[in-house]
Order: sequence, then structure tokens, then C-alpha cells
Amino acid sequence: MLRISQDQIASRVDTDDAFAEWYIQDVLRNHFPQDYWALSDESKREMVLNGRSYARSFGLTKNESQARFVTLMWLIGPNFYHFDGYSHALAEQNLTETMRLDKCFDLQKDLAVVAIQGADALYWYPHMVALRNERSV
Repeated sequence: MLRISQDQIASRVDTDDAFAEWYIQDVLRNHFPQDYWALSDESKREMVLNGRSYARSFGLTKNESQARFVTLMWLIGPNFYHFDGYSHALAEQNLTETMRLDKCFDLQKDLAVVAIQGADALYWYPHMVALRNERSV
């Protein structure tokens, strides 16, 4: 099971550049090698930073929480937070960041299956989702 420890992220990842570099080299390369080797450096960086931005939009301010959120994007799909269970867990503002993400990782498999089947790769690129939504109006 993938675990992201405090020690792994304590190595000065407060800037977006440092976060992206750390995530790509320590998490993506080791836990998602098929994506690490298939994507260009620019694509990986953009995807990780867009994921971090999504995490922030859910009030996730800690590096560890942001990394876990981005990891859910890689595991389930970049739009995982639109699906039952995940959307509810992330909306529970009375819980800590860690508790909300723990709930996401601990959801029933059938909820994950639905989210995986509904994954939409465009969500790695928010501007593309906005363009698609504009055109469908």
C-alpha cells in the first residue's frame, strides 16, 4: 500500500516547483512507473501542479494532504472528487484534512469502481474541462 510519510515530504516542498519535483521523483516514479515513463516531464509537472491546485480548492493546505489528494487522482481518476463517497468525504469541513482524506482512501470498493469507470483524463487540465463545458452550452 502506498504511504506518504512526513519524512518524505519534510524535505522543503513548500514551493510549487519543489512539490512537483518531489512528487514526480519520489511518488510517481516509484508508485506509478507506467505514467512516469510514458509522460513528458512537462506533462507530469503540469498534472501534479493542477492536482495540487484542485487539492487547495478543497481547503487542503498541508503538503501531505495535497500529495495524498494528487495520489487519489492517479489511483482513481483526476475527477474522483465528483463521485459519491469522495465528494461527501471532502466536503466534511468539520473533519481535519487528514481525516477527510483517510475517508477517501477507506471507501468501499464499489464506490471506487464507479469513480474509476467514470474517470475523465481532461480533469488533469482544468482549462480543457472549461472549454468542453463552454462548447456544450
